[in-house]
Order: sequence, then C-alpha cells, then structure tokens
Amino acid sequence: MWEFLFRLLDDTDWIPLKDSGTWTSSHMWLHVAADIAASLACAVLTILLLFIISKKKNWPSLLLWSQTGLFLLVYMGLHLVELAIWWHPVYRLDGIIKAIAAILNWSIVIVLFVKLPRLLSTRDPQSLQNEIDERQKVEATIRDSERKFRAIFEESFQAMWLLQPDGSVLEANRTALKLWETSLERVLGISFLEAPWHGMKPSQKTALKGLLQRASQGEFVQEEIELSDDRHRASSYDFSIKPVLDDQGNVTLMIPEARDITFHKRAERKFRRLLESAPDAFVITDENALIVMVNVQAERMFGYRRKELIGSPLQMLIPDAGKPEAMEMNRSLEHWTTRLLDHSSSGLEFIARRKDERHFPIELTVSPLEVEEEMLVSFAIRDVTERKRAEKKFRELLESAPDAMVISDIDRNIVLINAQAEKLFGYSRNEMLSKPLDHLFSEGTFAASASEKMDTIIERSLSKALDSAIEVVARRKDGSEFPAEVSLSPLQTKEGPLVSAAFRDISERKAAEAALKRLNEHLEEEVAQQTRAVRQQKDLLQCILDSMADGLIVADEHGKILLWNPAASQILRCDCSPKSIFDWPCDTKRISIPDQNQQDQLPDSGHLAPEVVPLSEAIQGKSVDAIRLHLQHHSEELWLRANAQPLKNAEGTLQGGVMVFQDITLSMQIEEELRKSEERYRAVVEQQTELICRFRPDFTITFCNEALCHYFGLKREAIIGANLLAFLTPELADTFREYFSAFTPGNPIQRWEHPAGKPDGSMMWQHWTNQAFFSESGEILEYQGVGVDITARKEAEEKLKASETRFRNLFERIPISVWEEDWSEIEPWLEFLRKQGVVDLRHYLQQHPEEREIPLRSVRIRDVNDASVSLFQAQSQSHLRESYRELFQGKQFEHFLYKLIMVWEGKSRWEFECRSYTFLGKPLELLTRVYIPLNDGCLDLSNVIVAKADITERRALEMERMLAKQALDERRAIGEEIHDGLGQQLTGMAMMTKSLHRRLEAKESPEADTVAELTRLVQDTQSQAKRLVRGLSPVEIEDNGLMSALQELAKSIESQTEIQCEFKCPLPVLVDKLEVAKQLYLIAQESVNNAVKHAEATKIMIHLDENDQRLLLEISDNGVGLPPGIKLGQGLGLRTMPYRATVIGAELEIQSDESGTSIRCILKYDSLPAVNASTNEDFPE
Repeated sequence: MWEFLFRLLDDTDWIPLKDSGTWTSSHMWLHVAADIAASLACAVLTILLLFIISKKKNWPSLLLWSQTGLFLLVYMGLHLVELAIWWHPVYRLDGIIKAIAAILNWSIVIVLFVKLPRLLSTRDPQSLQNEIDERQKVEATIRDSERKFRAIFEESFQAMWLLQPDGSVLEANRTALKLWETSLERVLGISFLEAPWHGMKPSQKTALKGLLQRASQGEFVQEEIELSDDRHRASSYDFSIKPVLDDQGNVTLMIPEARDITFHKRAERKFRRLLESAPDAFVITDENALIVMVNVQAERMFGYRRKELIGSPLQMLIPDAGKPEAMEMNRSLEHWTTRLLDHSSSGLEFIARRKDERHFPIELTVSPLEVEEEMLVSFAIRDVTERKRAEKKFRELLESAPDAMVISDIDRNIVLINAQAEKLFGYSRNEMLSKPLDHLFSEGTFAASASEKMDTIIERSLSKALDSAIEVVARRKDGSEFPAEVSLSPLQTKEGPLVSAAFRDISERKAAEAALKRLNEHLEEEVAQQTRAVRQQKDLLQCILDSMADGLIVADEHGKILLWNPAASQILRCDCSPKSIFDWPCDTKRISIPDQNQQDQLPDSGHLAPEVVPLSEAIQGKSVDAIRLHLQHHSEELWLRANAQPLKNAEGTLQGGVMVFQDITLSMQIEEELRKSEERYRAVVEQQTELICRFRPDFTITFCNEALCHYFGLKREAIIGANLLAFLTPELADTFREYFSAFTPGNPIQRWEHPAGKPDGSMMWQHWTNQAFFSESGEILEYQGVGVDITARKEAEEKLKASETRFRNLFERIPISVWEEDWSEIEPWLEFLRKQGVVDLRHYLQQHPEEREIPLRSVRIRDVNDASVSLFQAQSQSHLRESYRELFQGKQFEHFLYKLIMVWEGKSRWEFECRSYTFLGKPLELLTRVYIPLNDGCLDLSNVIVAKADITERRALEMERMLAKQALDERRAIGEEIHDGLGQQLTGMAMMTKSLHRRLEAKESPEADTVAELTRLVQDTQSQAKRLVRGLSPVEIEDNGLMSALQELAKSIESQTEIQCEFKCPLPVLVDKLEVAKQLYLIAQESVNNAVKHAEATKIMIHLDENDQRLLLEISDNGVGLPPGIKLGQGLGLRTMPYRATVIGAELEIQSDESGTSIRCILKYDSLPAVNASTNEDFPE
C-alpha cells in the first residue's frame, strides 16, 4: 500500500512542466494563477453547498447534490495536482484523480437522466404566486371592461338592442327606449317585431321581419327605414343587425342598431343643389379616383353625359398623352387619400380632354371630403384657355415697351430686362441679370434719391400705390453718365415684392430746360419793371373804389380776385379776404330768380358762391346785365342786383371780369347745397386708384374716373360715349356679352378676370367687380364697374410655377438621399411630457418602453426622392414612405431616438453618423444631416428636412488606410529595433574584428586571413541589415528622405528583378512633412509593384520634380497597360492610391494604353492640407 502511494508521488520519470517546451515567465504564472483561483472557487462552492443542504432538511434530489459536492472536491484536487506538476511532475497521481473525476461525472449524468422528468415538472412557489396574481388582474380587467361596455351601451347616441336568436328583446339602451317611447320592463322578453314602432308602415315591418330572419342565419344586414312622429314628421334611420357567433358558427346573440340620418339626408339634398348652381365644373371621386358625382357645368365643359361620367376614372378627363403635367397628376392620384386629409390644393394646372378628343388647359382646386368614414376628393375645374393666351403675350408686351424696363427684387438685384435696356446701357442681357440695380446709377445718386424712393415703393407695395417719376444720373457700361428719368412701381408676386423701373434718357429735355430757365430769368426782369408802373395806377384806383357806395370786384381770367372795395365786404357780409372767386366763402345760397328770362341768362352757381356767379360769367367772356339774386346769409335773406362785364385788352383778348352790385339781399341756399354734395361725390370718385366707369346696357360708357383715363392713356372725352367692347379683343367680346346677360335682381354683383388691350397695343390683365342697377320693373338701367390691374399677379403666378418646377427637378436629381418629414403630431406629446415634469427624455423612455412607439408612429414621411429609394433598396417612393418604420427596428431605434432628443432640446440643425440597413438587409454607413426651419423663433416640425449620404466606401477606405498605417508603424518599429539593436552590435563586431585582424596581421599569425574573412562576413551582414531597415522604413525624417527612399526603391527593383528601374530627380526635392512624404512613397511603391506584377514591363521610370507652385511624382512603364474594363477605384491598389492623394490634397491622373501606363501625382502647395486633416465631401454644396 505504502509502495503504491510512494509510486504515485514519484516524479523521477519526468521533468517539471516549467522546464519542458518554451514556456515564458508570463505564460507559466498565468496557468499557476488560474489553477489557484479554480481550486479556491471549488472549495468555496463545496462549503456553500454543504451549508444549504444542512439548512434544507427536505431538499429534493439529495443524492444528486451530494455527488455534485464530491465532484467539486475532486475537481479542486485535480487543479492542485496540476499546480504541483509545474515543479513536481506527479503525473501518476494526476491520472488517478482524473479517472475519479470521470467516474463521478458519469454517475451524475445517470442520476440526472433518472431525475430529469421530476425536475422538469417541479414548479417553484414564485411561479404559482405569479399565476394567481395574473388571474386576479384578468378578472379585474374583465369587470372594468364590463362597466365600460355598459356605460358605452347606455350613453350611445344610437339606438341599440340585444336580441335572442328567436328575436326576443334582452336589453335596450336609453336611445332605443326613447325611440319606442316606453320603458325597459315593458319590452323585455317580447318579440322585436311586436315592439311599439311608431309610424312604421306595414311594408317596412315586413322588410324588418326579413332582416331578422337573415340575421338569425348569421348574416350582417343593413337598410334605411322611415318613421313618423305624432305630428307626421318623417325621420330617416340607418338600421343594421349584427349577429354574434360562437366557436361553432351558431348565432348566440343579435345586436340591432338604428342611427338617425335625417339631418344627413337633408344636408345631402342641399349639397346637390349647391353643386349644381356652382359656376365651375365640379367632379367628385372616391379613393380610387373613380368619378362618383358631377354637376351640369362638368357635362357642358367635357361634352359627356352624366351617366357616361359616373364610375369612369378621372384619367379619362385628364389623359397621359406623354405630358409631364398629366403624369404628375396620375402620380398624385395614388396618394390623394393620405395627403389631403387635412389639406387642400389650389391652382393646379393640367391638360384636359373633351369627348370630341379636343384638349384644353384647366385649373384644378382639390379639396378632401370626409363622408361617413369614406374619403372623397372634390375637383373644381376651370377652363383657363384665355388666360394662357394672355400670359403668352406678356413678354411681347415687355419687349415692345418704348422705355428701358428693368425689374429687380427687394434686394435691388436685377431679375428681368427688355431690349431697350440693353440698348440704353450698353450691357448684354446676361451681363445685367443678377447685377445690383445700384450699378446703373452714378455714384452717390442712388443713395441720395432713388434708394429712398425704392424703400418707399417696397413699403407701399401691398397697397398697389404707384409713385411718380424721379430724375437720376445713370451710368452706361462704358462709364459715360447721362440724365435719366426713372419711374418706380411695385409688383406683388407670390415670391415676394418686385420693383419695376422704367428708364428714359432725358438729355435733350435737360438741355431745353436750361435754355428755358435763362429765358424765364430775362422775362422776370421785364415783368418787374412793368409791375412797378402798374402798382402806382393801382393805388390811384383803390382810392376811387374805397369811396364807391356800390360793391365792386375785379378778377382775372382764372378767377383770381385782383381788386375789391370795402362796400363789397359790407354788402356781402364777408369779413375775410378770399384770393379768388373759387375760395369765396359759401355762406349764402340762392333761393329764387325773379323771372324766367333772367334765369336763362344766368346759369347755376355750381361750386361757387352765388354772389360771384355773375363775375364767373364775365371772366368767361359773357355779359350779365341787371340780374337780381335772391340769397340767404345765415338767418338773413339777401337780395342783390348785379352787373358783370368781361375785361379785354386792346387786341380783344379776355383778361378777366368786373362785377358791380348793390345790396338787394337774395339767396339760393338750397340749390347750392345740392351742388356741393354732388361735388363731394365726384371728388371721392376721382381720388380712387381703382378703375371706375359706368355704362348703359348697350355698353356705351357714360362716366369714367381719372384713374381709368390715366390707365388707358386716353382723355376723358375719348372714353365717354365710346363702346366698352372696343377695348376688348374680338374673341373676348362674345364672352363679355354672355357674362353681362347673367345679371339678375337677385344676383346684381359679379366678378370677372379677363385680358384687355391698351391703345398702344399692349395687353394687360384686369379684375372687375361689376354691379347692375335695376328699375322697379326689373329692367337694367345701368352698370357700374370697379377694376384693378392684376397683370403683376398673373406674372407672379407664372414665375411661381417655374420656381416649383425647378425645385422639384433639383429634389429628384440630387444624388444624396433627401427626406421631407412631418413631426407636427409629436409636438403635443412632447408638450405633455414637459407639463408632467420630464427633463431627461432618454431616461423617461428607458423607464417607459411601452411609449417608444408613440413618436415613431406619429412621424409622417411627406416626400422622398429617387436617390432615397435606390439607397434603401425600396420598391418605390410610396413603399419607402409607408414602410419606413422597418428601418428603425431594434438597435436602429437609437438613431431615431437621437433625432427625437435633438428636437426635445430645441436644436434646428445637427448631423451625426450611424449604421443602418436597407430593406434587403444590406448594411449602410450613413452621414445624416437634419434641418428644421424656424417660424417666429420656434421649430416648424411640419417640414423637417433630413439628408442622408452613404459613406460606406469612405469608411472602408479609412479602415484600409488605418490598417496600412498600423502595418507601416510596425515595420518602422521593427526597423528601429534592428537599427538600434542588431545594427549597433554588428558595428561593434566589425570594429572588433578589424582591430583583431590588425593585431594578428602584425604578428604574422596564420589566423589573420580567417579573421579578415570574418570581418567581411560581418560587414556583409551589416549591409543586409541596413537594406532590411531601409525596406521596413523607407522614408527618413530628414528633408532628403523621400529622394533617398525612391532611389533605394529603384535599386531594390533592379536587384530583385530583371526590370530596368531608373529614378530621376533633376533638382533636390525637400519634403518637410513626414506624412506627405509617406503617402507619396506609398503611391510610388504601389505603382511600381503593379507594373512589376501585371504590366509585363521591361523598363520603369520614377520621376520626381518641383517648382514654386507644385510637386510632381510620375511613375511610367512600357508594359501592356491596364486590362480593358478596369476603372479607377476597382481593386485595392487603384482605390487606395486616389484616396492617399486626397489625404494630402493632391490630384492623381492615370493614363494607360497599349504602349504602357503613366501615373502622375500633382501636389499644389497652396492646397496642401494640415496633417491628418479630415474632409467631408459627402454633401455637395
């Protein structure tokens, strides 16, 4: 026995484990520490297991746990033996313990197989308690659901019943009992047909019986019924019966419902009448773009009958025909249901087709109609053929303008000119566009006058107010200056206000004005001399007038009072001193005229005071003799007798008039008030900026204001009496007559937009509000029209359409993925969380994972471009918009959560990099930029713009570059170890062998030759070590490191192959940046290796040169060139060389043909980047 034990502990047959193999110190102590830790763990587990068994008296499977404890003890002994083997190789003891461990393992396996069914069937107390708690929660939920159902059933606005399969009543809600006008106790258990149905006809009871029979067979039925109350008022109900089936398909319960649809029926009839009376054509479609309703105007416009249109697709009226507008229309039809739930679209223009195959332009106004859980789309269609013709003539009008026309935006940038502007300023059209308007003015002129004028124009642009012309000094392209007159006018467009500037060269007029000024100064001097002589005569005459008893007033031909005496003030009760007869205070009025003859001689006073009417006649060249005037001054009546005579000079020219009168106290107050009222009305009309006119039913113009005369450039006499149709085109005249025939006493006011021609041939757009005045018998007496010029608005609409087209083309053709998202539905949820006191949104969502889907479901994708569909491998744009949530599942939700947190923090711009996957599972590395516009300082979450750029290839190149750099660093480290360690030792050995050789040679020892051979071998080894160091780290830190490395590269290629490799560098090239030198050397090395491996070249040339602006590295060979079909970026070499060039800011050019390949790397010093500078070229500017 003892011998066996000693034999087990005998270690003489083997060596310790630490002496076998090539164990390092770290490897050995790792194993030792692991064995010690495992032994201690087994000991602790054994103690814990014994403690648990001692506490649990009825522990199940005690044998199994005992075997496990014994196995842990054996396993602990095994690790202790493994630990001892490092110093004492007791392998026999180790084998015995391993055999014991194997026996214990199999005994545990056998016990587990026996106990396995029992162990699997055992349930712990916690799981039983969890099941009890779950059942209690379910029961509470059922009771709560029952209470909610009862509340919903009783408070429903619809009448609801619960019936047995045989039709007897089980339950009825309050609305149903109110309909039957009875209580629940009276109807429980009776047949549904025998219930008190008030006002139900026998035919409807028969139909109701059939519905109950069909429902009892498991069929859902629905029908409209009509009931009458005590007052015989009919009400319509939507009646339905829904059967409830058990698992075998048998009917266990029936649920009838009755909904009052009386108001809906009435509204439907009103809607149809309103639709038929609409002036535009209306077409209503369902979600599938099938026509469900049209009005009579639609039948007239398209030439179809109503039966032909109902049920037809809308594309029948708006066909494809290869037109971009119609194709866009068809794409829009597929998404109207979702895009028009809360919005409507107006001003959409398309090409429509009539039944006779004629095409014509139309304007659509699209609006959603939600009817009983059904979405309909309403299309208001208007024929815009005439408007299109007018828009075509606009540019012809601009080019035909006599003045130079320049149109600029509010920032004074020129956006449109005509040919006259090119001729006047000497610029071509392309040169003037986008130039500032200041460029056309002399320095200082624009800031002094026109600048303030334009600011005023912009401020008044909303009121359509036109400003008068201003004079400035303009400047041509050649620098010459000239006086010009500029008329600035505002133009309102949807893109913002514009300013129209009409330039006119006034050089000749300025010269004429200067000559006129000199002549005027000469005349003023002569007049001054004559004035002094007249003044003396006037003083004499004034003395005579002051002594007269009669009143006397003298006025010139313009009504200006030249002279009057004190008697005139006393007789006329006038204390002031009016300057003219038109300024005379109107405090007297005419009452009557003594006789008919005198009434014929003297006209009405009009707006003049009646006492100066005779004088007004005199200054017109008429004589008034002994006329009597009956006037009333305040409460006093005044009668005057007046004589008035015209004053003429020796040549018979009218100079004015004189009136002499006596106080006979006359008044004409009533007629004067009437004239004053009429004058006020006329003044108001004349001051309006709108175009106002009146005309008879035969379109003869009877009145027009000054604004209309100015607009058409005609005098009032040329317009009044003319026919209104003369100002319209012949094509528009017939439409005009038909339009005015639609006026009725019930519809006296109508509005109309149409083009109109000016006398100069130009065409403008106008908007008129016309009103008809009717007699008591209903006949039209006169029309009145108020119009405004809307040409600018029409131009703006056309520009807006062009701008929308440009934006759509840019959106669809941009190479990066662009998403337009709507986050507005998330805003209420975020506001709710803030009110709840949530500060950290990420922490909140971690605590409430059930709410993570709320923001994701609330985001709507409004639009994506084709690049997005291609990037994420979607089937179409609609597929990407509807299924975008699949891209944010699992870990990808963190990317969406990051954007949500940025919105929570109020950020409007940010970018981040992330990993995503396509719909087909392809991984993507994306650089994402998010932009949210601001509206009054707040985020506009309804228009979130997200741009995604694919940087997968860039990440791969960065990884390849990082691995290449790590390899280069490792090679450099190895080279430095060889240089600093082995190289120094070889140098020392070479010195020692040389010294030993000299000493032996001095002693003439025969070993001197052997030592000399040893010295040569050491020197060869030293040279090989230097070459090895050069290959591992080719570019030295010194300035000439690149030249030396390239020279060594050429030598190594020649020594290793039969290819002639030559390095040329005419002048020294010093590269002071180590990173730049490394990348240039690696480009050259890759190019040379490609030439050696693939080009079958016999000669390779490496050329390095530089000048003041750039550095050139060129590698060329005389091989067979690149294989056909190989492009830049295919293969690791051809992909990493351009990337290395980009890192240092260089340009790489590769040219290849049958005569060889040339690779040129050009580094411009002004574009040399900082070392390790990163660039971001994923988003194009």
